[in-house]
Amino acid sequence: FPVASDLEQEAALAQWGAALSPLARAHCPVARVTWQEWSRPIGIAGHRSFLSELGDREPTTSARDDYEALLAEQAPFNVGHDVLLTLTVELRRIRSRRHTPIVDAAIDALLEETRLLASRLEASGFTVGQPLAPGDLTSAVRLRSDPSRGVGPVRSSLASSIGRGSLEWGPMAVEGTWNEARVDGSMHRSFYVGMWPLLPVGTDWLAPLLCGDSATRTVTMVLEPVPLNRAAQDANRQLTSIEADHQQKERHGFRLTARERRRQEDVETRERELAAGHPEFRYVAFVTVTATNVAELDDACALVEQAAAQAMLDLRPLAARQIDGWIASLPLGRSVRNGGWR
Repeated sequence: FPVASDLEQEAALAQWGAALSPLARAHCPVARVTWQEWSRPIGIAGHRSFLSELGDREPTTSARDDYEALLAEQAPFNVGHDVLLTLTVELRRIRSRRHTPIVDAAIDALLEETRLLASRLEASGFTVGQPLAPGDLTSAVRLRSDPSRGVGPVRSSLASSIGRGSLEWGPMAVEGTWNEARVDGSMHRSFYVGMWPLLPVGTDWLAPLLCGDSATRTVTMVLEPVPLNRAAQDANRQLTSIEADHQQKERHGFRLTARERRRQEDVETRERELAAGHPEFRYVAFVTVTATNVAELDDACALVEQAAAQAMLDLRPLAARQIDGWIASLPLGRSVRNGGWR
């Protein structure tokens, strides 16, 4: 995406919005969509494995030494990116069916919504994988909780292999402090986005945060679709309240500030977008940084905060709630409660 042209980026964003818009329909069982981008330095082990498969047996030369130096220099900047999308349905939105437990009906609705969303994304040109199997989900949770363990197969018991038991996905130990959360051999520090850009931005405005290197981090975006009728009522209510406040100030001889006029323009713009058929999503974002010790964590957080500042984002640490931030960075659909939006 960062190396695509402006027209291609705008088309991709429009297709992404079109794929998500049906989730904002009335009586949709999907209550939350969680988008997570996990990036971490992966080194050059894969490239060295590729070279070994080619059977490189050349003697040591100056050119080979230069190439080895180049690989060692570029190893920290070789970054891998994984994107996971999580759908969450609410039981109270599920239509009850006779002789069918509500949980089974919710699972059926979730699978159908997942299939439809994947179809829309594939039709828009996105590459969509299969839903994660229990073993894949367990591996993702374990690796993101403690990247120092490396990528390895998840060991399961005989009971879990035959479907009689669950996989052990959780860590061995978790310790939370004011500024970080220790999970096995890794430490996590989470931030929430306290302020978004106030100025118009381009399509790739998040590139400094998403495409940075030398730090393991997870960017989590939680989206809650709002039905069009409810969003229109909220916009109309806010606009009526703002106009009443303005009229009262004018009667008493008070002037309107630029911030108040900007707020009214924002609500009017949103009302026009809703009238044009564009859905509304309430959202909140988190950034979780991971390292092996406190010193490395401080350095990595400084780099991430600088990258967020370049994207005009204000990151605020989750003081005394670092364990909650770590849990929100996992693909488990557990992040914020309804109504807990900022």
